[in-house]
Amino acid sequence: MRNVVAIIRRSTASSLLLFLCFFLWASSFFVTYLRVVGDSMKPAFSTGSILVCTKTADVEKLRYGDCVVAHIPYSGEDLTVTKRIVGLPGDQIQVRDGLLYRNGKALPDGLPLMEDAGIAENPVLLAPGHYFLLGDNRNLSRDSREYGPVPACFITNKILFHLF
Repeated sequence: MRNVVAIIRRSTASSLLLFLCFFLWASSFFVTYLRVVGDSMKPAFSTGSILVCTKTADVEKLRYGDCVVAHIPYSGEDLTVTKRIVGLPGDQIQVRDGLLYRNGKALPDGLPLMEDAGIAENPVLLAPGHYFLLGDNRNLSRDSREYGPVPACFITNKILFHLF
């Protein structure tokens, strides 16, 4: 019986070590980790959250609701932002009465009404290769309502999940 227990312990330790090695190997090629600074994406994640992201963003596969990281040169700053995709190339985006409209249809999302429509007060037609990004904490977010549609080349990572 002792031999069986010893074998199981060695097997478990070996399995954990193998998993750790695979995880570190995969991390070096496929994923990266980022720490959130700011609360523009509350309740999804907030300051201190650790995000697991793809190393690159395959923009051809981005969909509504995906969370991304983008590096945006804006007003003399180089902003690094984490936002949610609400508009894809070819969409028309507008904010009316605090609600987001995509292609003329209201998208109630259960989030508080937006107090500032920004540039989306009037319809914004997204050019090919451009995305409209919003923070989940809509009234405390610098997003596409301020800096405009984001070109695909500025989107650097897709967020896979957050650890905590």
